[in-house]
Amino acid sequence: TRCKSTGVFRTRDRSLPLVIIKKQIFRVSMIFIMLMYAARTNAQAVHRKHLLTSFGAGIGQLHIATGGDTSGYAARNATCAAVRFAFAYALTDHWSLGFHYDRLGTEGLTVITDKVRFTTYQLEAIWRPWIGENSSIETHAAFGVGLMALTPRRSNLPLRSDSGVLTFGGRYLLMFSNVIGSYVTLEHTVSGDGDLTENDKVMIGTDLDPIQLNWNAQRVSAGMIVRF
Repeated sequence: TRCKSTGVFRTRDRSLPLVIIKKQIFRVSMIFIMLMYAARTNAQAVHRKHLLTSFGAGIGQLHIATGGDTSGYAARNATCAAVRFAFAYALTDHWSLGFHYDRLGTEGLTVITDKVRFTTYQLEAIWRPWIGENSSIETHAAFGVGLMALTPRRSNLPLRSDSGVLTFGGRYLLMFSNVIGSYVTLEHTVSGDGDLTENDKVMIGTDLDPIQLNWNAQRVSAGMIVRF
């Protein structure tokens, strides 16, 4: 090309853009390698003062038991879906305390029942018998309240039953980096007896006793962990 000020012809270096591209590729590669190294070396197991939040979903089996003449509401080995959310603060390397939320549900349960939903709110204690560099094994126990909404086939308004619940289980944690990880958990939840109500009125069976329900569920779930 010719310079307008001097009239001298100059040759353009066609290799310059290629050199710039190579430098950018090298820089991006180095940054990627550094991030991978940091993720590998900083992915430690749970320690004291860590806050872990987790969210996941799974599948399980649901059982509902009744008493007296209300066997039409009973169900066994019904497949259910489950959503799980929890957070816990590590008081020590091996102990954590937190909150546990579950949402379980199924449809087409019995001839009387169209669908049922369970929601639990529980305080949870966690113990880690083994902690590795990138993973750990936990056992947990939780207690709280369980709210049941049962929709009969004859009505769109759900019947309700509230009771105390207890959950216990085990969980395996695997950290991919200093922040993100995953888990797999196996849990069992049992409830106490709760009166079945319609429009806040206790339903009475043909034996003139209140209709009471209790339930239990076993489930396996998996999801993501975020550590702070």
